[in-house]
Amino acid sequence: MARIKKGLTNFDLKIIGIVLMLVDHIHEELGPLGIPTWFDMLGRVVAPIFIFLSVEGFTHTHNKFKYMQRLLIGFWIMSFGSFIIQKSFPVDGGRFALVNNIFATLLLGVVSMYAIEHISQGYQRKDSRQLWRGISILLAEILVSSAVLILMTIGSESIQLFSAITTMVIPNIFITEGGILYVILAVMLYLFRNHRNFQIASLALIAFLSTDFNFTNLLTSNYNWMLVFAAIPIWFYNGQKGHSSKYFFYIFYPAHIWLLYLIAYSLNLKGF
Repeated sequence: MARIKKGLTNFDLKIIGIVLMLVDHIHEELGPLGIPTWFDMLGRVVAPIFIFLSVEGFTHTHNKFKYMQRLLIGFWIMSFGSFIIQKSFPVDGGRFALVNNIFATLLLGVVSMYAIEHISQGYQRKDSRQLWRGISILLAEILVSSAVLILMTIGSESIQLFSAITTMVIPNIFITEGGILYVILAVMLYLFRNHRNFQIASLALIAFLSTDFNFTNLLTSNYNWMLVFAAIPIWFYNGQKGHSSKYFFYIFYPAHIWLLYLIAYSLNLKGF
């Protein structure tokens, strides 16, 4: 029987992330009911926690392809499920949109980790094919996302529509939840996976960059920097798995977002 260490397990971090995620999305989707802004502030730590857990998941999984496959399927379910729900039950005259899809961000981060692993192993083994395979994956991730983004902005109406549909099938590094900064965070947390101090420093750097160098209203409206507080639970992570909850997050994430959205629809909320 494994010895229980002090601190927070993988399961504990997931529960913290799930509870704060629910609080955050209550503010996002039921805001017109007068939900206070601090609900959203508490939610700033959620994405970094799950990005950190994706590093742990990728590092310790026995099958990296299946891990990426689960994230891809989650991304597709979230993309098309949200599209169908919004078209069937428009909230605030269709002005409120469901844009949440953390699966995209996690998948892009994990694909980047996979590419870096190939680059590292190819370099160490002097295997040029594996090295260039990793480089090609990183370049494809950036170039495909760039091409789709360009077509969405300067293409014809039909091309823009095709590009928008493409983002529902292939996650885009530039318009994913949290943007490219969160993908960079995933890469940094992976590179420093054996150095907790450097992981915390990486988190602080991304928090700083998230201000867009605008240091006004940091406690009222410009509070994305509060993601830095994810450092607290991450610091106390003890490296142990804890209770098994392999598929709970994959089910809870879309279910609670869609349920809150349908509540907003049933209450006929306006003014988002």
